[in-house]
Amino acid sequence: MKYIKKFENNKNNITLSDLQIGDYVYCKNIFSHYTDKIHVFLRQNIGKITKFEQFGNRHYTIVKFENKVPRGISAGDNSLRLNDEMDIVIAHSKNKEDLEMYITMDKYNL
Repeated sequence: MKYIKKFENNKNNITLSDLQIGDYVYCKNIFSHYTDKIHVFLRQNIGKITKFEQFGNRHYTIVKFENKVPRGISAGDNSLRLNDEMDIVIAHSKNKEDLEMYITMDKYNL
């Protein structure tokens, strides 16, 4: 039987500048114009940071997912572009297994 362990590296108000390439992230989207597809997708998947980009004064983090990103929201190659204004990183870790508890918690409404 699996148990849910406490996430040691979790801190409130994680910003994208706290992250490094290669980190795994579990996040949610707070931008209202997206459909429920993005909300459901982010709640059920863990992504891996592949690179950082800057356009003007905005900083973005490219996160790649193993599962196919819903049509119309992908940045290409099963990736999403996250930014500080729309996306909240709930937790990050060097190990994917550390974040799987968040998917389990959401699945069972814990």
